[in-house]
Amino acid sequence: MFKKILVPVDSSSGAVKAFEVALDLGKAFSSEIEVFSAVQLPEYGATVGEVDESLKDGKTFYGRIQETLLAAAREKGVAAAGKILPGHPAEIIVAEALKIKADLIVIGYKGSSTSRFMLGDVADKVSHHAPCAVLLIR
Repeated sequence: MFKKILVPVDSSSGAVKAFEVALDLGKAFSSEIEVFSAVQLPEYGATVGEVDESLKDGKTFYGRIQETLLAAAREKGVAAAGKILPGHPAEIIVAEALKIKADLIVIGYKGSSTSRFMLGDVADKVSHHAPCAVLLIR
């Protein structure tokens, strides 16, 4: 049913819960999982060095998170890979889902980048623009 599952992750507890659900689905349906993180760069970087440093720091930060999640996938015998790209999170999540022909995006209801009382901004945008099914996890 779900051959490719995209799981956007940040440092939030919602992202971890989303990954756990995706892992269970991946095991049940023999799916491939892509753990995906977006590094949002400064909109107006003072210098090219500032932008490069933000990208490097983001890749290091999300790389550590992804290592832990990918190890958990290996333990459960689920095929999983990680990817980290720069850009606006909602836009590149949707673009990545299109690129890999994802059947499902499993995303945390609220990520670390929002304090809204309703649906998180990124999850809201992804749910409205995704090319596939979206499962929101609380």
